[in-house]
Amino acid sequence: MPGYLFSLFVLFFISTVFIYCQQPPSNNVLPYFETPRGNHYQVGYSIGQHFQSKINSLIFNKTLPIQDLFIPFATKNNFLIQNYLQINQFNFPDYVDELKGMADGARVPFELIFLLNIETELYNLLDNAILYNNNKEINIDNTLKEKYLKLLKRNGVKGKSCSDVFLSHQDKQLAILGHNEDNDPYMRDYAYIVKYNLIDSHGMDHTFTAYHYGGTLAGNAWGWNRHLAITTNAQSPVSIKQVGVARCFLNRYIYDSNTIHDAVERLVRFNGQTASGFATNIASLYKTNYHTSSEWFEMADIELAPAKNTSYFVYNVKVWNATNQVESYYGHFNQYRNLKVLQNIGQSTAHRLARSLQFTYLDSEQGVKNLLGDQQDRAYPIFRDGTPPDGGLTTATVLFHLTENKAKVFIDNPKTGKPIYEFKLY
Repeated sequence: MPGYLFSLFVLFFISTVFIYCQQPPSNNVLPYFETPRGNHYQVGYSIGQHFQSKINSLIFNKTLPIQDLFIPFATKNNFLIQNYLQINQFNFPDYVDELKGMADGARVPFELIFLLNIETELYNLLDNAILYNNNKEINIDNTLKEKYLKLLKRNGVKGKSCSDVFLSHQDKQLAILGHNEDNDPYMRDYAYIVKYNLIDSHGMDHTFTAYHYGGTLAGNAWGWNRHLAITTNAQSPVSIKQVGVARCFLNRYIYDSNTIHDAVERLVRFNGQTASGFATNIASLYKTNYHTSSEWFEMADIELAPAKNTSYFVYNVKVWNATNQVESYYGHFNQYRNLKVLQNIGQSTAHRLARSLQFTYLDSEQGVKNLLGDQQDRAYPIFRDGTPPDGGLTTATVLFHLTENKAKVFIDNPKTGKPIYEFKLY
């Protein structure tokens, strides 16, 4: 394999004796950073350097999964990690350069940054091997198994992240894509927002803004470029691939899209090659005549799964107006709503979807905030607060208010709280 060869046994030894930081960063406010203009490596380097303390703390904290699970797993299954790197390096060499720059800027081994960017796939492999006794060629000892089962009991894994609401009311001149970003509670301390000023290998400029978790590529959560607002939901198909295109890399690829049609083509290009499932929720920042004879904002929910024969489905969000009174809003969670595949549905996902369907009509920004901020189901609320039995936390909420040309970012419950940022979308 050209370039980086994984010496993960050595990395495991180094990381267990060199602990950069046992505590999370003290700054719990969601920070924002704008990169200098540069190529993929240079932009990655500036992000790694700026957020060095967050990235190091996430990687070298012995109580967190990368130390406790991922490095031991990767050390025992080095062939899988090499295969993941080979496939994603082949398909997305520029994004691997971003990660190499990020690793150098943060002064951490590239191999550990790469592990953060295949976290979803590592969790899936652990799930299959430990819970379902599949993938017998994977090497998992009793210690690793016990640690994973302990984590699963404490937090749960399936259905861990994200709720989305599309609102498209042409008669009220109102178009909103709202998103709750959910994760393990500790991940709030490792999140940040970055505006990229990137020059690609053809000399073309790309500008986009994205919410990140430490050390990861843009695209795994939410963000926007000059043309589109984009959010992502994790999905849990029963059938996954042992090795394939990793979700983080394909999510990043979407941020180079100019239209929803372009985004769909990019996803279809990797039909059946993804290692895991996800849904891309997407909205145009500008009005088009896609839906009606008059111009309006195009919105779509694109679901993907690894199975080659039924790997994607595009749902075009319908427009509510005086003559076309269809559903007043469309919600999407960590569950395939349109793509017909066998899937694992977590308790939180099932409860959030069920509660959302009790909102029979939405026609305002406050209505979207009320849904995304709802906590009526105390066991598994839509706006998650980490209270058992639900182990998840809503780390941030974003409202892409297309008719106002704004992205409004909340840390507190959006139902009653105020945004900490208001960005112009273009």
